[in-house]
Amino acid sequence: MTTRKITTMAILSGIVLGAAATEGFNVYRQSHDSQIFQERLRCKAVADAYVKEETSTDPEHVFLTLDKVDYSPARNS
Repeated sequence: MTTRKITTMAILSGIVLGAAATEGFNVYRQSHDSQIFQERLRCKAVADAYVKEETSTDPEHVFLTLDKVDYSPARNS
């Protein structure tokens, strides 16, 4: 009878630890994704400001556009 209780407690402990680990990973991933999103917004704002400044100061660059602006977590740039 005690072996059954120990087995039941071990299974329940495993389930609780698994659920806690999964939740912790999800919180970490959401935080990381939010940080990357904020960096992408910052890069987009810098690019928009650059295009606006170049377009307003030099009439020859009226058609200045940036094709791709993105944040690279690997390079932190």
